[in-house]
Parts: sequence; structure tokens; C-alpha cells
Amino acid sequence: MDPKVIGNYGGPKVDATVQSNPETQVAASELNRAYEDLAQSTITATRAIVQFLTRAEAAPFVLPAAAVTVRTVWGSGPAQKPTVTKSATGVYDLVFPTTFTDSLTVIETVAFFDGWTSVRVANNTDVLDARITSIASNLVSAVTYSPHGTLADAGNVSAAAFSLAVFLR
Repeated sequence: MDPKVIGNYGGPKVDATVQSNPETQVAASELNRAYEDLAQSTITATRAIVQFLTRAEAAPFVLPAAAVTVRTVWGSGPAQKPTVTKSATGVYDLVFPTTFTDSLTVIETVAFFDGWTSVRVANNTDVLDARITSIASNLVSAVTYSPHGTLADAGNVSAAAFSLAVFLR
């Protein structure tokens, strides 16, 4: 979703006549405030969250789509999922479609500029870490460590796969 300004919503509006029924009419000042708040929320909002379990398979390995969960501003179905590829031990590439068509049939560009990660495993003695190493529009690369500084696909104590979540904006 491309960041918006109030003009993207047809604002600012001006009242043609004085509001006579506040139950059925909206004053321009109220609508302008709603449009401005909506536009501001598109600027810094998280655009996508992707979650999957790290994999022990030898690289390169493309994770099955069913193993990837996604929540995006443009939807959360199969068409919105990135292709997730393990390119080396502890190295994962996420490739999103370059565009999406919103519910108004407007084609928008998928272009991320920042993000962060979260890792989770059932064994609290595992020392886990992850970070995004690069973002280039719709391509995101992340690495996973266990312990810190050692690329890994499993916990250093439990040897269990762990959950990686990537948050993008």
C-alpha cells in the first residue's frame, strides 16, 4: 500500500450548505479530520507480517506455501504470501508480488523500506536471535542465529525449529 495524503481521499472537503441534520449529514470538518487521520495511518503502519518455522532441509529449499502465515494490509490469502526460500543455513529470502490490486481495482506497488524480526521457541534455554539483512522493494532477506552470531535453523539447546516472524513497513 502506497502512503497516502488527504488529497487521495478527495479532501479537504468544503460544506456546500450548513449541516442541518447531524444524524444523516457529515460536516466537512468532521470528514476532513477522518480523512487526515486515515492518511496519516498509511504512512508508518506495518504493511505485512510473515511467520514461519525455520527448516532443517538443505539449502536451497523453498518452504511450502502452507508453512507460511501472512497478514498484510492488502489481504492474508495465498495470493498475498511471499515465496520464502532458505538460501543457506539460517538465511531466508522472502519475495512478495511486486504489485497488488486493492478492492477498488487500483494497482498498488509492494515496496517495503524497514522492518524487524521476532523469534520464538518452546525451550526457554535456547538462545535465539534474528535480523533483517536487506530490504529491496518487495525482496526481504533475514538471518536466524542460535546462539547469537551463529547462523542456525534450530535452537542451540533443544535442536528444535523455531518461529521467525518478520514485520515490514
